[in-house]
Amino acid sequence: MLVQRVLSPTTRLESWTVLGDDDVPVQPIERYLAYLTMMAAFAELERDIIHERTMAGLAAAKAQGKVGGRPTVMDADKLAATKARRERGESPTEIARASGCQPGIGLPASCR
Repeated sequence: MLVQRVLSPTTRLESWTVLGDDDVPVQPIERYLAYLTMMAAFAELERDIIHERTMAGLAAAKAQGKVGGRPTVMDADKLAATKARRERGESPTEIARASGCQPGIGLPASCR
């Protein structure tokens, strides 16, 4: 982590003049630590804002009736026929080839 690397004993920071608010010398590491803490707080706030906007966008799309994800390849009838063939004991490879799906990946996930 960046903060740990900056605060490690092997890190060497040099500053000719680092003065606090009241012109009292401050250790450079304390000033950098405060800066890094503020940057981390802003980064976390930005992440929260992005998350809120994403969730609001997904909710708006759902309210409009939009469905996310990959489109399905098999309709309900074809899926029912595939399941019935599997229950009769046909192998997944045979069913996949007959259905036009890629064999060896699994059923019905390869045909969704």
